[in-house]
Amino acid sequence: MIREAFVEYYSKPRPAYKGSGKMNCSSFGRCIRSVMLGLTGAPCGEFPVHVREVMDLGVAYENVAETILRAKFGDALQTQIPLRNAMWSGKLDFLIVGKIEQPTIVEWKSTGNNFFDYDGKYPEFSHSCQAWLYGKLYQELHHVAPRVILFYHSWGKHAEFLLRDPINMPVGSAVGEVNDKVVERYVPLEKLPERRKMFESAYAALPEIPEVPCTKPCDAYGCTFRGERSCGFYEQCWDKKE
Repeated sequence: MIREAFVEYYSKPRPAYKGSGKMNCSSFGRCIRSVMLGLTGAPCGEFPVHVREVMDLGVAYENVAETILRAKFGDALQTQIPLRNAMWSGKLDFLIVGKIEQPTIVEWKSTGNNFFDYDGKYPEFSHSCQAWLYGKLYQELHHVAPRVILFYHSWGKHAEFLLRDPINMPVGSAVGEVNDKVVERYVPLEKLPERRKMFESAYAALPEIPEVPCTKPCDAYGCTFRGERSCGFYEQCWDKKE
């Protein structure tokens, strides 16, 4: 009975999203084609029930995180701070300014326990893209380079990473800890300036849509996740070819 109520709730179509007409920073790690399809209003499938549940649980975790961070940082903590320019739009989960030397952006990611940091996957590429872009937009708008932290949280597990832009080194990296164990991991931040140029060029070329970037549905471009359909625009690329 209870589970039935959840399934019914999350199976209902979501209200139509009215975007800003700009690229969302959270989409920077996705396939360029899917982002441009969304901006042109192409039909998009619904997220599966379990994905919508996880998204809501993530919001709940984030609300708890705000209470905890507020207790430590007080008024220095700001939440849901908009960042916008002519092409990009986004909101910072948390921004800490005033009590520390350098403004600090915190991008919060809630996840499940299964496969937490499986095979050292954190920080995930799409999350690193989003957080890196937040840092760049903040610097461009406020003329100061912030620290950028990615924080992952699940039931009894956590991971925290400081992104290190490859300014004085050949490649990017992330340093931090996973469940209190210190780690340093490679993150391809050095490739993101060129990726940003590609996105902005595609945006400037709208309503022209980029070609499908792969020859068959794959996890690498987000068409699928572990072999199952994942992208809301899957039908726009594959159904007519399969």
